[in-house]
Amino acid sequence: MSDYKLLKELKEPSVIWEENPKEPNNPEVLVKGVGRYLLKSLERNVREKIEDLNTKVVRTRDSNDWEQIAWMLNHAAMIEMVKTITSARKELEKRNENSETRTINGS
Repeated sequence: MSDYKLLKELKEPSVIWEENPKEPNNPEVLVKGVGRYLLKSLERNVREKIEDLNTKVVRTRDSNDWEQIAWMLNHAAMIEMVKTITSARKELEKRNENSETRTINGS
């Protein structure tokens, strides 16, 4: 791993707010400017928003419809939500890799 990548990882705060002992792959995550969600709930929320957007795109008729879509993209916190999902999934994958490495090495 490059020094830059390692330094970047050390500076980036974790998006995982609290572990979930019952479901380790479904922690509570913090979405900047929005709040906390269980990861699976956040993923479902984003899926629903995208489905809603898709429905609106299919039904668009004029510029007002496109303005509504633009508003939804800008104000539904979609970008922050997707960034949080991506960061949380990367953290979980890294933890799982480290756990597997420790198991293989007998630690």
